[in-house]
Amino acid sequence: MPDKYDLVVLLLLYAGSGKSLIALTENHAVKQMFDVHSLEITKRSEVLKQHGFINEAGLTETGKTALKTSQYWAYAPLLSEQLNTGALSA
Repeated sequence: MPDKYDLVVLLLLYAGSGKSLIALTENHAVKQMFDVHSLEITKRSEVLKQHGFINEAGLTETGKTALKTSQYWAYAPLLSEQLNTGALSA
């Protein structure tokens, strides 16, 4: 099972709707919400690929299931909106 940091990476990929992890780590909103350096996204993404949670296209079904069954799933809609529109809903 992915740890909490892995789940944040899965959440970012899900919410980013096709954006690369590099683009997401450079996103202003992501930088405000997460300590992107401590996530070690490049290293984590390799491990997540090796275990079948992500691939070049983004989350695999295994990755989506892991995210949806985690406590982080509750944040997915709001983060998706923030990353895709740049606005937070009230």
